[in-house]
Amino acid sequence: MAMKLGLDAKRAFNNHSGLGVYSRGVIEAVEKNISTENIVLFTPKKKIWNSSITTVINPFGVLWRSFFIYFDLKKYAIDVYHGLAGELPFLLPNKLKTIVTIHDLLFLKFPEDYPWIDRFIYNFKARYACKRANVIIAVSEVTKSDIISHYGIAPQKIKIIPIAATKSPIAATNRPHNKNYILCISSFLGRKNQALLLDAYLKIADKVDFDLIHIGSGPERKMVKMLAEASHHSHRIHFISGISDNEKFNYLHHCLFSVYPSKGEGFGIPILESFLAKKAILLSDTPIHREVAGDAAYYFQNNSGMDLAQKLLYVNSANKAILIEHGRLRLEQFTEEKSYYKLAEIYFSLMGRTPRI
Repeated sequence: MAMKLGLDAKRAFNNHSGLGVYSRGVIEAVEKNISTENIVLFTPKKKIWNSSITTVINPFGVLWRSFFIYFDLKKYAIDVYHGLAGELPFLLPNKLKTIVTIHDLLFLKFPEDYPWIDRFIYNFKARYACKRANVIIAVSEVTKSDIISHYGIAPQKIKIIPIAATKSPIAATNRPHNKNYILCISSFLGRKNQALLLDAYLKIADKVDFDLIHIGSGPERKMVKMLAEASHHSHRIHFISGISDNEKFNYLHHCLFSVYPSKGEGFGIPILESFLAKKAILLSDTPIHREVAGDAAYYFQNNSGMDLAQKLLYVNSANKAILIEHGRLRLEQFTEEKSYYKLAEIYFSLMGRTPRI
């Protein structure tokens, strides 16, 4: 009898970035390598994406995803269930095997970015999922270390499978901006450090001929935009949100280089996106950025506006060709084949079988 795989697809159907990108990548890879008649997606709603795979939709949201999904898992005879977004239902069939992907524990490392009720809920769900899952997938060594230290999970229960770089074509069209610019693609949260980038840019704005463009949204956006508007260079600082992936990649294709000043991440998808676009990237010097980018990025001292300002000047004048080549080679560590074959191995191993892909 064939294995029946269930996937939590809420983020795939409803989130543009981050967890949505990861979830869609896993689902599309699974669809290529496992018969679609043996896959079922579970989501409370559909908003931004569609799939030909059997999809169970239930509008009862949290109650359904946490409890009542039990009945649908039984109905569709699911053997293995994968929580793609860091959580598992609290009510599950006894014989069901479970996997959870933990992307990060940033709500514990950067509590100031999260309301207390969100921290409580995220921590409760993540702790339960790590204890309940047969296998935990961490997207990085940093995340694995955090899971062990915060939740006391045995290391052998955790498998590291990095996020894969998408093979979606990054098609360049007409220039989206009429001046040279550097680009920061990131949600606006305190740990993302856009205010630091703005401060660094303003320190050197008189010395450079490029603009600064931010793509993203979030609670800190209004504050950072107000700071930009109060400066003498407000006309050179631009804020963009609500655009498609193709439009975002077009901005990336035409930038001088990209900047990702975050204090900490679980992984860092914009790094891979810059590699795919053959763009140099300037990163804060943190363990996760070193783990993902290696020698294929420029680094500035974490949280230092002065060093970031100096590195903006340096990267702009540097020969980026060698770094871009390093980025191309680095992508070989994050191929869909490597990441999703490892996933398939886990799916089948839980059923005592070997992958047929």
